[in-house]
Amino acid sequence: MGKYLRVLAGKAKDLSISLSDSTDVVYEAWKIHNTTPVATAALGRTLTATHLMGTFIKDEKASVSLQISGSAVLKRIYAYADGAGFLKGYVSDPNIPLMVKDNGKLDVSGAVGVHGSLMVSRDTGYGEPFVGQSDLVSGEIAEDLAYYYAHSEQQPSVISLGVFVDSEGVPTAAGGLMIQTLPDVSEESLSSLEKRLPMIRPMSEMIGEGMSLEAIVEEILGDIPFTIMVENTFEYRCDCSRDKVERALITIGINELKSILNEDGQTELSCHFCGKKYLYNSSDLKWIIKELEQGAK
Repeated sequence: MGKYLRVLAGKAKDLSISLSDSTDVVYEAWKIHNTTPVATAALGRTLTATHLMGTFIKDEKASVSLQISGSAVLKRIYAYADGAGFLKGYVSDPNIPLMVKDNGKLDVSGAVGVHGSLMVSRDTGYGEPFVGQSDLVSGEIAEDLAYYYAHSEQQPSVISLGVFVDSEGVPTAAGGLMIQTLPDVSEESLSSLEKRLPMIRPMSEMIGEGMSLEAIVEEILGDIPFTIMVENTFEYRCDCSRDKVERALITIGINELKSILNEDGQTELSCHFCGKKYLYNSSDLKWIIKELEQGAK
């Protein structure tokens, strides 16, 4: 299971800090999707970012999703978190070739591109969801999300996302950090935070060293006081079902369903999030078509 911590920092408790150890979740996603290293890092960062946003959800019916639409090899990365602490996601091309920067690090930016977009959807479970969007600025995902917060939600944020993938292609450390100021933040808190920012190490590095989230907060903040507000766990879980997949199948329409029935006699659909396969044979298709025709009368 993943672990997360949310604290309020500063003498006036005017700094909000959320951080997570998403190693187990990213590992589970890697096993499900069989991603190559760059796709693993990109999906892992997106999952971690989505979970950080999801930590503010208070209702189990609520959810938040993050979609990265790239302009390079990775055309789409999507992650979804709900109020129950469950997380899921997928990447459009899990098997992209290895891309490495000059410094030896995985080139997520090169795989995503810098001319795409980022879209956040927040659903309270009641009424229409809020959808916000911004352009990508680097393709690194953390910088792109910070830009989104600043320009779409007018919320200055410091965001760090990291996934370490070993020489065997296995993600062995992953985590994220989000620091945001609360309304009427004091100059003292801002000044103290600004002094600490250059010293923040990558989350995957600290988690890879075996540090606890509380120890990471202590290293990040130094002598800035903090209070732990929330400490909990989260996990990768897909809630797909035959009924949900069937509803998606219905959306292609009667004519297309009849074409599938006449040409192939059956169809098999796979869940984007967990890879589970659902087979609809001729009897299933005939029943769905009959229900649609009766509903159209």
